[in-house]
Amino acid sequence: MSLSSDALYRLQRARSSWASAAAGWAEQRAVGSSAVSRVCSTRGAALERAERPWETEGAPDDDGYPTSLAEPCRRLAAAADGLHEQLKRLQAATDTLTALGRLEEARAGRGDSTAGAAPAVTTWDASRCAAAASRLLPLYTKETEVKRTVASWLAHADSAAALTALRAAWMHDAYLTEETLALQQCLGGEVALDVGGGGTPQRASPAATASPALRQRRP
Repeated sequence: MSLSSDALYRLQRARSSWASAAAGWAEQRAVGSSAVSRVCSTRGAALERAERPWETEGAPDDDGYPTSLAEPCRRLAAAADGLHEQLKRLQAATDTLTALGRLEEARAGRGDSTAGAAPAVTTWDASRCAAAASRLLPLYTKETEVKRTVASWLAHADSAAALTALRAAWMHDAYLTEETLALQQCLGGEVALDVGGGGTPQRASPAATASPALRQRRP
């Protein structure tokens, strides 16, 4: 691994940041899942009674939500915003990994010695980490866009079929397949999360960065 001690430290930190952001994304998704279930249950019951909440409860509130859906819809909107914030953290970590990968390749091309470099805590070099992050980031971007669309439209679904489709779009990660999540676990799962302070490194649990959908498929 053709990186100085400082660059290797930055690599460890970037991988830690990626793992943390991926775990944060999964947490926001879980929060949103609860809200989605609540909205679908309430709207589904109203549809069975052939009711529209804004007809039985008067004008929508300032956010455009009928009263019966206001609280879960706000939680869902907040979760969607949270996904976007975690996506920005994933982007920042990817940018750092890409820069370190280029630095590593440049040092290797010049034949720079790695004498005195800190021992690596992972078998993955910076270039490989950058390639993995660059492959995963667009998938998280697409998944986040889908879920933000769900958050915008769910309260206004006017049929059981629409509710079912929107619920499925939130609950199931169509872009984050088992193959890509396995790649993510290799990217974030080997690295020590506590790389500062000189303490004993604590490695990230692969389950911490896995999608809830993938965790549910495990025995």
